[in-house]
This record gives sequence, C-alpha cells and structure tokens, in this order.
Amino acid sequence: MMILKSPFSKTWLTFLLASIPVIAGSVWATVRTTNLMSNVTLAEWAILTVSLTVVGCISQLGMKPGYMQEVTDIGKINRIPALITATLFLSLTGLISGSVLVFIFFILYKLALWENIVAVYILPLHCILTNAVMMFHTDLRILGKASLLAWLSIIQIPIFIFSLEICLSYKIDPLASFFFSGCCANILLLIFLIYKTKVNNLHYLNLNFLKRATNMGLPVMGGLLSKYSSDMVVVATFRWALDNQIAGTFGIATRLCEPLMAVYIGSFQMAWGAHVYQWIKESPTGYLVNIYSNRSWLLVLFGLPIGLLIAISIWSISFSDKSFETVFLFVLMLISRIISFGISSSMGFGQTIQRSYKQGLKINVDELILTLILVPVSAVYFGVSTAIVLCGVLPWVSVFRIRNYSKKILLKNSS
Repeated sequence: MMILKSPFSKTWLTFLLASIPVIAGSVWATVRTTNLMSNVTLAEWAILTVSLTVVGCISQLGMKPGYMQEVTDIGKINRIPALITATLFLSLTGLISGSVLVFIFFILYKLALWENIVAVYILPLHCILTNAVMMFHTDLRILGKASLLAWLSIIQIPIFIFSLEICLSYKIDPLASFFFSGCCANILLLIFLIYKTKVNNLHYLNLNFLKRATNMGLPVMGGLLSKYSSDMVVVATFRWALDNQIAGTFGIATRLCEPLMAVYIGSFQMAWGAHVYQWIKESPTGYLVNIYSNRSWLLVLFGLPIGLLIAISIWSISFSDKSFETVFLFVLMLISRIISFGISSSMGFGQTIQRSYKQGLKINVDELILTLILVPVSAVYFGVSTAIVLCGVLPWVSVFRIRNYSKKILLKNSS
C-alpha cells in the first residue's frame, strides 16, 4: 500500500513546496496593497480574479487534459509539435479573451459601475502569458519534472515582488501594479521555458492534435466554465446586491483564502493530473485510481484547519487592529468552495476512464443554475448569512454527484 502511495505523495509534496513561494508573493501583495485600496477596489480585485478565471477557462478550450492524454498516447518524444500548436493557438485565444474583458469593463466604467480601469488595460497581455505558461507547465507535469516547476516558482516570486515594489514606488495604481508585476514575472518565465524545452522549429505544427484535444477538452471547458461562472455569481452578488462594506469584507476574505487555492489545492490538482492518466493506463478497470480517490478525502480533513491558519496568519499581519470575526463567515464559505473544487478532481475519475467529460458538464451546469437562482435571491431577501451558507454548501452537492457517477463506472468495469 505504501508503494502505491509513494509516487503520488512525492509529486504532491514537490508541487506543494513549489507553491510555497506563491504564498510569499500573495501575502506580500496583500500586505503591500490592501491598505492602499478602498472597499470598492478590494471587491473589484475579487471580480477581476474570477473574471480572468472564467475567460481563461474559455480561452484554454480544455486543452490541458487533451494534451496530457495525447502525450500519454503518442509518447513524450513525439510531443513537441502538439506543444507548439497548443501554445500558439492558446496565445491567440488569450488575446481575444483579454480584449473582450477590456471591452466589458470599459462599458461598465462608462456606466459608472466600475472604478479601476487602468488595471483592465493590462488584461490582454495577462491572458496571453497565462495561457502560454500554462501549456509549458502542463508539459513539465506530464514529463514528471515537478522539481523543475518547484525551482521556477521559487525564482518567479522575487521577480514579481521586485516589479511590484518598483511600480508602487512610482505611485502606480496598486491594482494595476499587481497585474503588471505578474506579467513581468511570466514574460521571463516563458522565455526560460521555451529555451528549456528546446522549441526551435515553429513550422512543424500538428493541427490534427488540435482537433482531437479540443473535442476531448470542450466538455471539460464547459464544466469548468459553469463552475467558474457560479463563482462569478457569488462575487457579483456580494459586490452589487449588498452594500460596499460587505463587498469590501468579501474582497478581503478572498485575498485571505487565495493561498489555500494556490498552494494546498493547486498542488493537489497538479499532482493528480500528473498521475491519473498513467494509473488508468496501468489499471483500465479503475481499481488503482479508485484507491487514490478514496484517500483524497483527507484533503477535506486537513483543508479546513490549514485554510483557517493561512487566513488568520495573513489577517494578523495586514489587519492586526481589527477583529477576525468580521470576515470569519466569508472565510469559512470560501474555504468550503475551494476544497470542494479541489476534491472534485479526484472524485471525477470515472470521466477520465471514459474519456468523456459530459457528465461533469451537466452536473456543473446544474450547480450554476441553482447558484444563479438561489444566491442573489437569498442575499436580498433573507440576508447575507443565508447567502453565505448556500454558497458554501451548493458545491458539495456536485462533488457527491460526480463521485456517484465514478462509482457507477467502476462497478460497470468490474462486472
């Protein structure tokens, strides 16, 4: 049993250690910029974060699982044409999605529904770089080079902090400084990744791979888009359906919980994606992947105390003169949503076995519909506490539904 556990545990630990500098960068950005922002700006920071997640999901077209499946099928030595094709294509879609965001927020700005317009103009570059770096990260994950990713994360954060400090020293808008600094770090990272991967022939593209990957990935994209859209409904409800004080409190809670997603959950999902295809290849019935799925419930057991510890630590540094009780319910709700998102990866292994993600799409669409109907209505008519409870509980309905689907696939393959 320990032999089965060891490779995944080592990969998760490596990604976890790689994510620790992300905490430092996130905490530093929060400490340095939060006190420079109004309640509205804090809420708009949360909105931009979720908006980028939504459009990023759309622009990536589910390419990540399609690429990892492709490399598993054709072999690592033959992967470069697929990597080049995916990177160029997603850079283009990133430019388009970022430009759409600029258009939307500019209209809101003209309607006096948005304040921080300078940060918005950076979004197209942010989306291009995020998509390109994501593809090279995915490549390193499927190659099992978790240690290299760890070193890259360590190197990237000082660049981000240095860029942020320069921007703040010149009195540049703090929200724009945050996104611009991220772009600076990603540019240098992308240059290194291109060099390290030895991409030297841009004329050899694999358009057939693009078709296969998007056909497999579009349901994944749809499912993630529905999930992120649910998050957008939550953010929009606390930004516009209630007063500015609540909007600011929610914005602060988002910053306090961001490291939990980046480090604890993000590292788990990266480790899961790096192993799940090989587990299924070795055990097509799903026996092996089911063992790891069952163990992943420990993610919930440790996630709550870790999330609270991270949030309280950041709060004590940034807001030592205030009471944590003001954000406590928001933090609990966000921790619940973050952990449920993470564990849904390991609960949905039945879709990976089937090479079809339509069931996950259906479940996430159902969650979006419920969130769209229940959360704004509960916030307006029953108060913020009721809305917080609903936001924390609804994602777990989806988790148990996708878990039930995977169990059915497992039973079918075993019979």
